[in-house]
Order: sequence, then C-alpha cells, then structure tokens
Amino acid sequence: DISQKGKHHCTDFSTNPDLLPEPAMDFQHYEDSLHFKFAGIRKPRLCNFDALKFAKSQEGWILPWGEPDGNGYYGEGRELNFSNPAVRSWYGEKLAPLLRDGVSFWWNDEGETEYFTFYWWCKSQADVLHQLEPTRRYYSLNRAFVPGMADSALACGPETGGFTSETEAGLLTRWYQVGVFMPIMRVHSAKEATPHWPWLWGERHGKAMKSALELRYRLIPYHYSLAHNMFLNRRLWMRPMRMAFPGETELADVTNQWMDGQLLVAPVLREDSEKHFRLPEGTWFPFESSKDQCTVTGPREVSGKA
Repeated sequence: DISQKGKHHCTDFSTNPDLLPEPAMDFQHYEDSLHFKFAGIRKPRLCNFDALKFAKSQEGWILPWGEPDGNGYYGEGRELNFSNPAVRSWYGEKLAPLLRDGVSFWWNDEGETEYFTFYWWCKSQADVLHQLEPTRRYYSLNRAFVPGMADSALACGPETGGFTSETEAGLLTRWYQVGVFMPIMRVHSAKEATPHWPWLWGERHGKAMKSALELRYRLIPYHYSLAHNMFLNRRLWMRPMRMAFPGETELADVTNQWMDGQLLVAPVLREDSEKHFRLPEGTWFPFESSKDQCTVTGPREVSGKA
C-alpha cells in the first residue's frame, strides 16, 4: 500500500536498473535483434514522495478522489488531473527522457478517474512525442476509450486470458478467438497462473490458439485500413449492431455480436460450443468459405455447434 504522501523509493519516470541497466542500449537490442517494440506501462497517479509533494503544491494538479474499484477507491490523493494543461506539460517533460532512450509506445492503465482522463492523458503523451519527433506517429494501448481518442490513440481490446486466477484450455481458446476481431489483441496472464502460451495447453487447444494468432496477423492490413479510415473519416470500425443496422429493431439490444468493419463477429460464449446469432438483412458470405459454398441471405437466426 502507498499512502497519500507517497514513498521515497518509488520512481515514477525511470526504469529498474536491475532489469534495464542501460535502457537506450537495451531497447535498441530488443528492436534490432529480437524485433520487439518496448512499451512502458503507465498509471495516472504518482508514487514518489517528492513528485507528489511538488504536485500537491500546485493548484488543481491532483484530483480529489481516486480510482474506483469494486470496494470503493484506491490511489486517493495521488491521481493526476490531466485536464489541467500545466499537468500535461509537466508530465510530458518527465516522459521525454524515456522516449529518447527508445520507448516506442505507452500502455495506459487504470485511468477511469474521470470520463476524459484517457483522452487528456494520451494528448500529453502525443504532444511531447511530436515535440521530439514531429513526424512520428503516436500509439498507445488504453484500458478504456472515450470520444476523441481516435485522433491519436488506439484503444479498446480484451486482456485476453485474464489475470486473476487459473483458466482452462477451452475458455482460453475462445478468448484468443474473440481477440482476433478486436482493435487490440494482447494476451494477458498472471505470475501465479499457467502462462497463456498456446503450447502449454495441449495439442488440440494449442493448435486452435495458434490458428487464431495466424488469422490475426493475416488481418493486420484489413484492420490497419479500418483504423486509418476511422482517423480520416471519423467512422468507427468496431460498431454495435444497432449502429450498423439502425433499421432492424430486432438487433437494437443485441450485445453478443458486432461488426468488425464488414465482418460480422459472433463469438462462441458457451462451454458446450453452442452458438446462436442473428444475420441482418442482405447477402452474407461465410468467413473463409470456398468459392463453391453458397451465400446466406438474411435476416435470419443462426444456431448450431461451432
């Protein structure tokens, strides 16, 4: 637990010297030799005693509440008010050395302190990046999405596999398959659980997870085009059925299927692999069907085994 005063040993804007003794050299090695981009995970609050003391001496820098969770709030007295331009400027200056060392993007977590926290948080990061490298594209992963973020950041995607306890192979496989059709697919895990690598879950399920990952990579050009279209034309690429088919009242309250661009996604949500979804009006082509397969005409209900 960290009190509202913070702790002297906390470092909010640096790396662990035991893990990354030479950050710039380490990040370059990851990219050149391993083809990895390094992301820095961020929280919207401060931990360091001196940083907190300074922030609290400035008017309006710290929110009067914390991050909500199921039992109340945490981080109270330490959450930055990113709607304040002075906070964004100061925060960006603190991130600049990490960007110079080679941090490629940010993973912003736990920013549900205010409705627009993620928006202003991303703006702070994007502004300092463009000060350092005007032509470089800003990218971040964010736990939540609010209007306006499509201008600067990609957000929204499941923490595939979860992180609270052990799972089982069938559920993890279905989770992989859902993640394929999200803007961001990031497989998550926890140190006390079996790691969520496909090869640790048996041949049958491992093969299915590997297939999902391969499909994800095949869809990268498609998803990239949808992301670019969203940026240029303000057209969401992930749309609820109600938005995609406003004239079909039967779809108004459907929450277990959505449109990924022009792909209708209806994940399998049952342990027995039973599926049920609704095709809107029109002519539909089964995904990855052969040229000899027939089209399907909607509207209609579709049920059966996946």
